[in-house]
Amino acid sequence: FFSTCMAETLSSEAESALNVSEMENVLTEISENQEDQPLAKFVIPVLKIIKDAQGQHGLRYGDYQRYRQYCTRRMRRLRRSLKFLHWEQGKGKSKFVQKVISAGMVVDSRFLLLVLNKAERAWAYAMQLRDKADGQVGREVHHLMRRLGKAAKYGALFEQLAKEKADDRTALEAEAYAAFLQGSLLLEEEKWELALERLARCRTVYDELGKVAEAQEQKLYKERVDELDPSIRYCRHNMLRQGGGKGGEGERVLLSDLSSDLLKGKVDKVLAADAADALEVAWLDRSVAVTHLTLRQHILAAHGYAEEARMAEGAEGKLERFDKLLMSLEDAKRVIRDEIADKLKAGGAADEDHGRLQLARTYVQGLMLMGTRDRDLVLVTSLREKLRAAAAAGGGGAGGGAGD
Repeated sequence: FFSTCMAETLSSEAESALNVSEMENVLTEISENQEDQPLAKFVIPVLKIIKDAQGQHGLRYGDYQRYRQYCTRRMRRLRRSLKFLHWEQGKGKSKFVQKVISAGMVVDSRFLLLVLNKAERAWAYAMQLRDKADGQVGREVHHLMRRLGKAAKYGALFEQLAKEKADDRTALEAEAYAAFLQGSLLLEEEKWELALERLARCRTVYDELGKVAEAQEQKLYKERVDELDPSIRYCRHNMLRQGGGKGGEGERVLLSDLSSDLLKGKVDKVLAADAADALEVAWLDRSVAVTHLTLRQHILAAHGYAEEARMAEGAEGKLERFDKLLMSLEDAKRVIRDEIADKLKAGGAADEDHGRLQLARTYVQGLMLMGTRDRDLVLVTSLREKLRAAAAAGGGGAGGGAGD
């Protein structure tokens, strides 16, 4: 009996060890598969993040010191949340260890935001020193140049990391941001031709992105372009005054003719991706581009249901599609109504965007009328066929009864 119990115990232990071993193998395979899977591309609205932070933390009033202090606090919070601190605990006391962010370390979008805030802090410090220098040559000017150089360095690092870890739009915005910082440094160094090239590249990217962005983003891009124009004109003026460089014609080439530049392909790639989602509707010989994402989705869904209703067989299938079509159009009307109400609450006057919303509402109402008409025609046709079938069945029954 004792030997039998021992055999059963050893057998159960061996089976348990085998199960544990199998479980460890499964977990190892799962871990390896997760490691092999690539991370999703990060999406960071670079310009929006920068503008929101600048507007809320001092730059609305030209207080660069307050904005620089905000960037420092923001970086500290990001480092703590990522556990990416420069200070390491040693024997007795902690010591400072410089840590550099590389592409292999970027497994979280906060690493990209950390580099972006580094560039913004250096740029804000440079602008603070520029106001303090007030055109005089001295220590502040040299310090200013060093700060701008560091901002351009971090901007280039941000561009490099975004190209590897972020989506195409974020990478394009990062390239424009790095070009702006490099152009600002070259402008202070009075290298007019190189500064013009970098600033013009930055302007072109924002101008092209603004053509396919939604209304709020369009405003940000347009403001950025308007901010860049004086610097571009200043570079051109100095180039013409020195009697060299590309001059006004060169600026036009930089702003419009990018066929031989790699930037052209990147802009076209993002524009093509956005253009695939763009929607232009026409009503009464007038066309309007629908830029609101939710509204565009509802209208495209209605178009899809209309096509499904046309291809469906049987009255029930058609009526089901028409009901979904009318529900999508009702949602579209609600989105337009809310957008118009928000604009009126904000106190905005009737502008071009308001006119586009009105035309889109007229278009949606027209689609609802046509959808209701087509749905009623299906109901009438279905009812007529049922009446004919009933009449035929009744007539056949009466005839059969008389014959019997």
